[in-house]
Amino acid sequence: MITCFVIMGFGEKTDLGTGRVLNMDMTYKFLIKPVCEGLSIECIRADEIKHSGVIDVPMYEWLYKADLVIADISTLNANAIYELGVRHALKPSTTIVMAESQLKYPFDLNHISIMNYVHLGSDIGGSTIQTFTKQLKEKIEAILKKMEDDSPVYTFLKGMKRPERAADVQVASAVETSTFNPAQNQSLAFLSKSAETAKENGDFVTALTLFKSAMALDASNSFYRHRAALCSYKSKLPDPLTALSMAEEILKPLTPDTTTDPETLGLSGAINKRRYQISQDKQYLERAIHFYERGYYVKQDYYNGINVAFLYNVAAKANDNAEEAQAQNYLAAKIRKEIIAICKTKMQEPSFEEYSDKPWIYLTLAEAYFGLGRTEEYEQLMRELEGKSKTDKSLKKSFDRDSFNTQMNDLKAIL
Repeated sequence: MITCFVIMGFGEKTDLGTGRVLNMDMTYKFLIKPVCEGLSIECIRADEIKHSGVIDVPMYEWLYKADLVIADISTLNANAIYELGVRHALKPSTTIVMAESQLKYPFDLNHISIMNYVHLGSDIGGSTIQTFTKQLKEKIEAILKKMEDDSPVYTFLKGMKRPERAADVQVASAVETSTFNPAQNQSLAFLSKSAETAKENGDFVTALTLFKSAMALDASNSFYRHRAALCSYKSKLPDPLTALSMAEEILKPLTPDTTTDPETLGLSGAINKRRYQISQDKQYLERAIHFYERGYYVKQDYYNGINVAFLYNVAAKANDNAEEAQAQNYLAAKIRKEIIAICKTKMQEPSFEEYSDKPWIYLTLAEAYFGLGRTEEYEQLMRELEGKSKTDKSLKKSFDRDSFNTQMNDLKAIL
């Protein structure tokens, strides 16, 4: 059977060039794997390899031995770029490079043929699935037939010969077991899927255990560490403050105080925001503002922005210095005006109706209106949203407003 190894990040990744978060699992699930399976090609991603040790050995085996490699370099994930370089050095042909259409390419990739597709952030649109999968199928069939050099190493360094191993080694199996048993070898995909299921069911303790197991297999992957930190503080065990401290410890290797990674900054902001709400210790409020603000200016997103605006109002309310409080309220208003522009821009995009985070864009816009004292616009939007939620399946399914209602009640008390 022909084999295909897929190089790409797992889960949600941030494209720092545009500030957008792309769910790479959706790309794999809807654009890549179905095409390979339709061509009777065994398709595997690194997180699907079943093994007991670190990921490195089987990952290099697949880079060397796979008949075909598909590399998605959207968000310029460092691991994906490195693995693509290894593949190009090991094999002269049968490597396909793809990326989301808004990716800003580094100079050294300009001479590589890259297939483009449109990502909606958290999902893939039906039109993209229809057009891109057809293009990818044709591309795979063509390169497997012609076997022409597509590696820049072999293209520019004429006379290069592909390296050969002294002894052949069986490529790690892609087959997954159907039940979780910590004593058996497990794939990262199986652990992650089991953990996500537990998380969605509110079993944060089990989810935390599973994400930590995934971290042990792939220590360099920040996705599992982010998920573990989230499940730690949501578990509230053994008590809420200790759970938050444990979450902070999980994030420490990602250097929250100096990083520019929006996901790490957003989680660190949420941890300290909750610490302040429990303890009323102002050091946590200051740290929460610090993290959310940095995340907002790196990513220019509504989530970090609406939270830092809210916390500036909280800080102003608790500030005995009138001038400082006035400045904090000014910053809150400034950021909310920017957020309104961000939300409206998203709502005008042709694919907006397909966005899975559509409810939160509406709710963020509503909170921004209210925070600026634009009560009529807030009330009108809430009425429209209530009406839309009765017929719009995406809004009806995702319309859980507990956290929004809590923050709105706090905001009303402050303002």
